[in-house]
Amino acid sequence: MRYLGRLHGHGVVSQEGRDIARVSYDIDGFVVQPRRITGSGEIRLNSADLARVFGQPGIHLRTDDGRLLDLRFS
Repeated sequence: MRYLGRLHGHGVVSQEGRDIARVSYDIDGFVVQPRRITGSGEIRLNSADLARVFGQPGIHLRTDDGRLLDLRFS
């Protein structure tokens, strides 16, 4: 496993193209296999929105600087 660095800032969590909530995030990125990247960290949003996305497929974070990240809440 190789550490890639830290991503932090603000963005929007969405599901299937529908915006759910503005969030702030702090994620550490790692290479776990060739061509496979994973991250671990925090996304801050209110409890009602968290309940909506927890365990759901198709959740994304669109960062204010243009990145699109697939999310899985566990």
